[in-house]
Amino acid sequence: MVKVDVKCPFCAQTASVKKYGPGSAGYQHYRCQACCRSFQVDYEYRACQPGMKEQVVDLAMYNAGIRNPQGLAINPWSGALWLHEHGPRGGDEINIPEKGKNYGWPLATWGVNYSGLKVPEAKGEIVEGTEQPVYYWKDSPAISGMAFYASDVFAPWRHKLFIGALKDKEVIVMRVDGNTVTEEGRILGDRKQRIRDVRVGPDGYLYVLTDESDGQLLKVSPAATR
Repeated sequence: MVKVDVKCPFCAQTASVKKYGPGSAGYQHYRCQACCRSFQVDYEYRACQPGMKEQVVDLAMYNAGIRNPQGLAINPWSGALWLHEHGPRGGDEINIPEKGKNYGWPLATWGVNYSGLKVPEAKGEIVEGTEQPVYYWKDSPAISGMAFYASDVFAPWRHKLFIGALKDKEVIVMRVDGNTVTEEGRILGDRKQRIRDVRVGPDGYLYVLTDESDGQLLKVSPAATR
């Protein structure tokens, strides 16, 4: 594939455009870090024509203001798609992405830059024209992986949402009522392992993948977390 500069069709930047792997069939996915928008180009056609510039095709934006997504899951009780993302330093959050809405980044954030200074583009935590998250953490646990518990196998876990935490080295357990989080707890913190992913198996157990040099796949039940 010929290496070429790609111009963002939204803000005309080139230096801020980064390749983010394959998109839909036949396309390459790019994201512009200047305006936080994504687009795709036809890379198969370009690869056959050395020296040609990239051609923007099927340009569309579903929503804006998403910073660094880490997990996606369908809420089985409301049918809504839930997404969680990393903030910079602080400001991890859960959103329900809907078409045409702006979820804030970088204008609205509950975090700060890694240096501890304010994000330059940020206008505050609550900014007109942007959506507030369903839930957020001012002190980032570094969330990763997401699974709703809709099984009938373990009654104590019904209507719970499980999220891994890389920095806090725990599994976050949240009680969910419709599209609202009503309670937060933690499990498996005694293991002191970074949690990369969480899934609910067809057997009703929670499967937890750790992110360590000797990483493990844990099979978890409510009794195991007491």
